[in-house]
Amino acid sequence: MEALIVVLLLVLLGSAAIATILGWQFLSQRERPEQEAETAQLARELAVLKSELTQVFVTTQQSTQQTMLGQVNALDQKINQRLDAVQQGVTKSLENQTDVMGRIGQQLGGLEQSAKRMLDVGEDVTALKDVLQPPKVRGIFGELLLEQLLSQVLPADHFTMQHRFNNGTIVDA
Repeated sequence: MEALIVVLLLVLLGSAAIATILGWQFLSQRERPEQEAETAQLARELAVLKSELTQVFVTTQQSTQQTMLGQVNALDQKINQRLDAVQQGVTKSLENQTDVMGRIGQQLGGLEQSAKRMLDVGEDVTALKDVLQPPKVRGIFGELLLEQLLSQVLPADHFTMQHRFNNGTIVDA
């Protein structure tokens, strides 16, 4: 649009220049006082035309600049809004990831403690297995557990440990 205005301005200035030259030639054939008056009139008209063209050009240029500035500002505002939305999304995503990582860390800590307890129990079971490896010790331990269990369930006069039957067979209880 600015190029069109510049071209129109150049055409009008060129036309004015040609008209001035033709006017000079025409006036040179007339008498001198009339030539000077007409030349002055043409010069005034040319100055007014030039002023009007300059004003149109400046107004058009300002309007174009304001339109472009408005479009750039609108685009800048949209970009800023989208950037803010993306930034909020990234921030929320990072917060969620931080929360998830914290929970995973807590769960891993709990799993570590559980695994440690299981290892401790495994060591205890291994130690108990080693203690109960000999059959005699295992039997004595079993008899102690049986006596404890029976004493919790039955009165003491209803059972005896290492009971011997008439045929000579001995039972634990």
